[in-house]
Amino acid sequence: MPGLDKVKIVFLDIDGVLNSYRTAYAMGPMKEEDGLDPIAVGLVREMCRLNKAGVVISSTWRLGRDAQDFVILFERYGWKNPTVIGVTPTLSTGHRGKEIKAWLSGNSSITDFVVVDDDNYDTADDFPDNFVHVDSKEGFLYRDFIKCSKILTPDYSKVSDYINVVDF
Repeated sequence: MPGLDKVKIVFLDIDGVLNSYRTAYAMGPMKEEDGLDPIAVGLVREMCRLNKAGVVISSTWRLGRDAQDFVILFERYGWKNPTVIGVTPTLSTGHRGKEIKAWLSGNSSITDFVVVDDDNYDTADDFPDNFVHVDSKEGFLYRDFIKCSKILTPDYSKVSDYINVVDF
């Protein structure tokens, strides 16, 4: 995101975040690319839009894929022109936290970031203030959207703006 003063990043896992046990049960067996939860994708899309954040894929889905592959995938789910910055490097340790740290060390313009993952064994300790643990049974939910938004925009005090999207 050259030319921007502030760069916010969402390090995004896929399995357990954009798909879940709930999705698999409701939609039945399908190919990997067809198994994303459109609601979870929509919530991540809106979170990125409202917080002006780009995405870096930290999921194992990144193996053998590049940023453009995820742009195409997300567009299939209604996310027009997603800002997918890249993918984290693959290190021999396979430790996701170290891979995210390696990506961050090469990108000094990052001001705020959140790590969104359903596994906390190799990321939560590395980023205790920037980690949102998603329940893999449910996938990315509205409460995760709010947690991520508070991390990405620490001075954002009007969470009610998010809540008032729909008038029940």
